[in-house]
Amino acid sequence: MRLCQPAYSRWPAGIVLTISKAQRYEITVRFVDTNTLKFREIPDSELTTLERGFAILSHTWTEEEVLYQEMLQQTPQMQHKRGYVKLKGACMAAKNLGYHMI
Repeated sequence: MRLCQPAYSRWPAGIVLTISKAQRYEITVRFVDTNTLKFREIPDSELTTLERGFAILSHTWTEEEVLYQEMLQQTPQMQHKRGYVKLKGACMAAKNLGYHMI
């Protein structure tokens, strides 16, 4: 799955860095919920408290990947892309192993 990052972020896919005025760093990890296929952002301080944890899956890039904006808006067009089938399959595999997020 291809998740394009917003312009303000240069971190790897799924990681958002926020710097407050006090110069505290808070990292938020962006996951895909395996039930809804929607983004879910979790602060790094809460990662160890997740009941079911999360799965990290590898993939290869192909044509017709689902774009970041399509994921945010849950556009009907994304469901017709090859990358959406791959995303659903990844979510199903993680869910079958007991994970709620990838």
